[in-house]
Amino acid sequence: MISFLQGILFEKSKNNITVLVGGVGYKVFTTSKVLELENNSSLNLYCYSHIREDQFTIFGFLEKKEMGLFENLISVSGVGPKTALAVIDTLGHDKTINSIQTADVGSLQSVSGLGKKSAQKIVVDLQNKIGKVDELDLSDSVQTEEVTLALISLGFSQADLNPILKDIDKSLSVENQIKFALKMLKKK
Repeated sequence: MISFLQGILFEKSKNNITVLVGGVGYKVFTTSKVLELENNSSLNLYCYSHIREDQFTIFGFLEKKEMGLFENLISVSGVGPKTALAVIDTLGHDKTINSIQTADVGSLQSVSGLGKKSAQKIVVDLQNKIGKVDELDLSDSVQTEEVTLALISLGFSQADLNPILKDIDKSLSVENQIKFALKMLKKK
């Protein structure tokens, strides 16, 4: 496994670069941030080696936190390495984390090749790993999570839901909480 490359940016293509390390060129798929660098620039890349029966591919990142996010994204069933790279390239590290924490499926859907169901799956699978924004106050309530995910699946954004979720009576059943939220959303 190749986990780190230190070398020189030898050549650039549309979505990958060749890193020259000790006379050997490594093809590395990477973000546009790396592609903006000049040829012959010194590079330190954190790498993820993706191995399949018929393929060995390296994905490289300037920052270790980007590679960590990449590894989290590909741990989600149905999200491959090229899609994960596209998410990081399109949204960046911080906005991706924020989108997951706030269940902003719309932002994730803005990534080419990422549909609504995959975006929702990323949010559901990674919120436990990455955490949620403290101000949402959803950590103790499984019912509130169910209500939130149900409303997001109906097309509402987290921004629409934040002010309403605080007003819902938690003693109601999930079904009645959703009905109440829909009435509140209709008034807006």
